[in-house]
Amino acid sequence: SDLEHVAETATRFTIKALSPADREDAEQRSGAYTRSELGRLLWIEAPSDRAERARWHHELTDDEREAMSNYQSYINRVYYEMIRASLTHINNEPATLDDIQNIRPDEARSSTISELVVHIQRISLLGIEGK
Repeated sequence: SDLEHVAETATRFTIKALSPADREDAEQRSGAYTRSELGRLLWIEAPSDRAERARWHHELTDDEREAMSNYQSYINRVYYEMIRASLTHINNEPATLDDIQNIRPDEARSSTISELVVHIQRISLLGIEGK
């Protein structure tokens, strides 16, 4: 069946849970103390509808756009640091963040990063038993 084929060919990532201290370290290495608070506020307030968000973003001042861009860069760095601290193997081979960064096309890399971060957060907060 198709599902058996996918299971056989799926890429397997091995990640470890991060302690609260590990997560805080990742945020600090990413610039937690220098991130844009205005960018964080705008990020939270941004509409979720894509069209509405585009119009809302268009109305931002240049300073607000820059603050939001800086905050998005901070979030990306946090994701990278979380993966750097958590990823141990890909398909039973030792792995690093560089292996993730080499994924092409860009959409596949972006999806992989997002999925890994969700799983890292889930196992870090709930533990293996909570899954």
